[in-house]
Amino acid sequence: MRSPRREAKLAIAIVAMACASEAGAQGKSATPSAETQSISAIVHHFFADSVLPDRGSMLTPRFDKLMDTTPPPGAILPRGGRVVIREISRDSANAVFETETGPATRFADWYTYLVREAGRWKIDNLRVFELPPAHYLILDSLEVKKNLPDSIAFVRDRMRLSASSNAALKAHFAAHKAAILKLASMFESHAAITGFDESGATIPANALPERDGKALSAAMHALDIGAALRKLDAPQCVRYKIGGVDETTVGYMHFGASCTKPVVGREDVMYMERVAPDWYVYRTG
Repeated sequence: MRSPRREAKLAIAIVAMACASEAGAQGKSATPSAETQSISAIVHHFFADSVLPDRGSMLTPRFDKLMDTTPPPGAILPRGGRVVIREISRDSANAVFETETGPATRFADWYTYLVREAGRWKIDNLRVFELPPAHYLILDSLEVKKNLPDSIAFVRDRMRLSASSNAALKAHFAAHKAAILKLASMFESHAAITGFDESGATIPANALPERDGKALSAAMHALDIGAALRKLDAPQCVRYKIGGVDETTVGYMHFGASCTKPVVGREDVMYMERVAPDWYVYRTG
C-alpha cells in the first residue's frame, strides 16, 4: 500500500489540475480551497487504496453497512490508471465529487456523495456512470464506416456524445446554446405533450401538427438530441436526452420557475451541473 502522505499529496495535485483547467477557462483562481483539498484527499484514498485502514473515519455508518464486504474502488481499479478528481458541489453539510477513471475515450464516471458528520467529512454514497461494452462496439463499427445515411450518422453522433466527458457535454451546450434554447421553446410551447422523439413520435400519440413535428425533429437531429421528456405533474421540468442505454442516460435539463429540482444521488439523477440559467447537464443511472 502506498504512503498516506504521498497519496494525499497526489490527490491534492490531481484536484488542483482539474480546478486549474476549469478556472483557467473561467478566469478564476486555480487554487482549490483547503476544504476542497481535504475532501479530495478522502475521495482519492477511496479510489487508490486497496484496503481502507480505518473505514469508520472515511465512511458513514450507513454506507459502511451498505458496502459490507464490498471492496473499495481502489481494490478493483487497475494500478497506475488515470484518476481525475473534481468537486461538483459543496455546502456546509453535503458535497459531491466526480472521479473519472480509465481511458479518456472509455472512462467510468464515479460520483461520490459526502456528508459532514460530527465535523468530519465522510462518504455516504457512491454511484457510477458507465456505458456497456456493446455501446462502444457499435460506435466503433459506425466510426469506421463512410457515407453513412443521415439517420445512421445521427445515431453515431448521439452515441459519441453520450460517451463524452462532462467537459465535452458542457462545451457542446455552449457551442449550440441558441439552437438548444430555440428547440426548448418549440417543445415547451406544447403544454399537453409529455414526450417527443427524433422520429416525430409524440406522447400522447399524434399530438402535433405535421409541420411542427418536422421542425422539432429537424432541430433534434441538428443538435444530437434524441428525445424531449417531461411529466404531466411536473410540466416545467424538462429533459432533453442525448442518449444512453436503458436507465443510464445523459442530456440536458431545463427547469422552469415551478420545477422542483431532483436531489442528486437520491433519485435517478446521479449528476447535474449548471451550464446556463435554469439549464443543467445531467446523468442518470
